[in-house]
Amino acid sequence: MRTALATLFAMTLATAAFADESGVQSDPVERYQSIFTQLDTDSSQTLDTDEAAAAGLAGDSFTRLDSNGDGVLSLEEFLVLATETEDSGVQPQ
Repeated sequence: MRTALATLFAMTLATAAFADESGVQSDPVERYQSIFTQLDTDSSQTLDTDEAAAAGLAGDSFTRLDSNGDGVLSLEEFLVLATETEDSGVQPQ
């Protein structure tokens, strides 16, 4: 799980470029929606195990987030990780 959080944090920093013209970063939900979209390489609006693995979400981490057990992560399920990351005090610069 720590690897997944570290990977997600790195991706969050990478998406800091999505700040508005005033230089203010978008809100956390928008940042993680952007990350989700980048990971969703087949544009299915879900993350399969391979796409999630690109963010370090594999095995137990993936299973824990897949709350309905359908084998893919929806945006809502992915945002659970975003909430945990934000709540852990890991804040993008």
